[in-house]
Amino acid sequence: MGYEKFFRLEHRCFRNSVEWFNETVKYLAYRDDCTLIIRAHPYPYGNGREDKMNHSSSGEIPERLIKQLYGSSRMPGNIRFIEATDEVNTYDLMDLSDWSITYSSGASLDMALNGKASIVASSIHYNSKGFTYAPNNKLEYFQCMTNLLTGKNNCKLTRRQIVLAHCYIEFFYYSHPRAFPWHICAGGFEYNKWPLDRLLSLEGIVSPYMDTFDLLVERKSVSDEKKLSEITV
Repeated sequence: MGYEKFFRLEHRCFRNSVEWFNETVKYLAYRDDCTLIIRAHPYPYGNGREDKMNHSSSGEIPERLIKQLYGSSRMPGNIRFIEATDEVNTYDLMDLSDWSITYSSGASLDMALNGKASIVASSIHYNSKGFTYAPNNKLEYFQCMTNLLTGKNNCKLTRRQIVLAHCYIEFFYYSHPRAFPWHICAGGFEYNKWPLDRLLSLEGIVSPYMDTFDLLVERKSVSDEKKLSEITV
């Protein structure tokens, strides 16, 4: 998913997610003070094992990157690689881990909910909110890793940081979202359920979806009374 996110994210420490992956793996490989578990993101839009969007064709997926680093040679003994299609529960891996490193995955947000530290190398929405390590350059990035490797106490979030993570979850996923007729994760984006002619009908005009469009255009909600008064037959 790197291509789509490349244009939306600020790449603070590395030029892109490929450079981040390669340099992070090289830094942690062959160490005797940590085990690196690399979890390739399950395929989106399905059960996590069906590649409906053909992501496997990308040169940026971890499966390809790890092969480019080590080829047919044996992977370093302290690295465990889990592919996108492997039937491994990511949340179980979080329970086993002391801390995490992500580029744009929501896994670091889940780690924060469980009181565990994470290093995030991009400007993904939840970063720099007080409950993640948010380095601004490579020097800070690798220093963060050194701090977390040298003491388990450094891997634990404070009570306030955990509360901040829970507050952010509540706002971002429950309070902030607005009703919208089409969904990127739904089959066909649900266009068949809400085609334009239905959306522009009386049913659509008085639906919660129209409030969202009102905000996009006028930055304020328009009452149902006003909507109805402006309808012409």
